[in-house]
Amino acid sequence: MRTHRYLSSELKLVMIIIAGSFIVGCSGFDPADLPDDPDLSVTEENVFIRDSFERTDLFQPDDIHQILFGWMGFIWDFGTPVQGLTGNNVEARIFSNQELGPVASGERALYFFGREGYSTHNLYLISRSYDLSEYNTAILSFKYLTFQLNDEKLNDEYLRVELCEASLEECGVADGNVDALSGALNPTGLQSNNWKVIFQHDSSQDLKTWNGRNHSISDWANGIAILDLRDNEGTNFDRSHVVFRFSARMRDGFVENNLTKDLVDGAAIDDVLGRASKLTIEDIF
Repeated sequence: MRTHRYLSSELKLVMIIIAGSFIVGCSGFDPADLPDDPDLSVTEENVFIRDSFERTDLFQPDDIHQILFGWMGFIWDFGTPVQGLTGNNVEARIFSNQELGPVASGERALYFFGREGYSTHNLYLISRSYDLSEYNTAILSFKYLTFQLNDEKLNDEYLRVELCEASLEECGVADGNVDALSGALNPTGLQSNNWKVIFQHDSSQDLKTWNGRNHSISDWANGIAILDLRDNEGTNFDRSHVVFRFSARMRDGFVENNLTKDLVDGAAIDDVLGRASKLTIEDIF
């Protein structure tokens, strides 16, 4: 499996020179390459989010899936919570490997897509608020795949992971819990620069002609972000209220907005795992 690596120490950004260019963080290693240390193992105590999307619906009306799998909700850039297909064809939806191509593991994965017609939107899958105050480092790993982003010489489409680096109110997510879906979301905060990029998809995927059905399992890439949770002066970041989000930006989706046709603008994620450690960045590297 190809690997895309991205290293960020959340507030204290690590600058590394690769191929003559500066990159915030780094790309390049599989989560399995982390040091063999008991404090980095995956245990019930240190895992704060885990989701492989092995279900039919991302969320249920009773919000039980948010509680079980660790999400606050799926929201688009108008600040409107989305539960299921909206009629606007701007969505995050779970598909099986019978409906679309092979997934990273299991039988299902989560796909982000917009609507045909150059209607550009940002889609946000936002985590719940996590109290990681007893830890120094958080490691978020996942599998991902993108579908023809940034074609036609356009370069403002992406799949990212972003971290709320201010108060939750300033990030537009109120208390950072399921109750925020009742109307406390703020589209201004959602689109503000209080969200810091800690991962961005490998742009080499943009050159592929994957359409949602013609990729293979080996095309799925590894994504990883390693966050330094230690307090930093000059920000409102509070590691007792950590919120991150998957952010997907695209201007199209399925051809003719028909889910049985090709996906010409989209992204997919699978096997999301977040774990916390008392080790510091310096301990790990």
